[in-house]
Amino acid sequence: WRKMSVRGRFTNWNEYARRQADGSYQHQDFVLDGQESLGNVTGRQLEVLATFEVGSADFGFQLLQKGDKALNIVYAPATGTITVDASALQRVSNDGGSFKGVYRHTLSQRPASGSDLTLHAFFDGSVLDLFVGEEQAASIRIYPTDAEAMGASLYATGSTHVRDARAWKLNPQQSSSGIEEIHSDHSFAPSDVRFI
Repeated sequence: WRKMSVRGRFTNWNEYARRQADGSYQHQDFVLDGQESLGNVTGRQLEVLATFEVGSADFGFQLLQKGDKALNIVYAPATGTITVDASALQRVSNDGGSFKGVYRHTLSQRPASGSDLTLHAFFDGSVLDLFVGEEQAASIRIYPTDAEAMGASLYATGSTHVRDARAWKLNPQQSSSGIEEIHSDHSFAPSDVRFI
């Protein structure tokens, strides 16, 4: 995990023809309790952007869904941690068994109850780029092997106000994100991730 500031417009990729017009989802100002499918935004090349009001329930995204298995990206307000859990997926393990497919990080500044937290995920085949708020990010390699694991959804373990949620299929022919520059004041170290 890296603490960073990003200069550029990674939240507006339309100008770079990165998003496909035929695959989008948008839902604003609603209460989420359980799962909400992202409709026709499915597959292995997608972008999900959502702003949640922090309460007591865990919330986040599920990608590569098939049945009860998924790549779970979840923020837990009780502990202030963000977890990327690929342990249930059929995948090629690339972490040598150290992480067992579960990557967890405690945010340096825990959002207060009632405040907003934005999660922004880009999944492009085998790479998950995750931005948490405006200062923390991670890139994680995930090698899914089940070609039928394509579903995507928002989810919360209890009533959670979602201010804005958007998702897009990504155009695999385009690779420019619009991110101009990334400044990091922290390098990755094994102590940044808690082993499970």
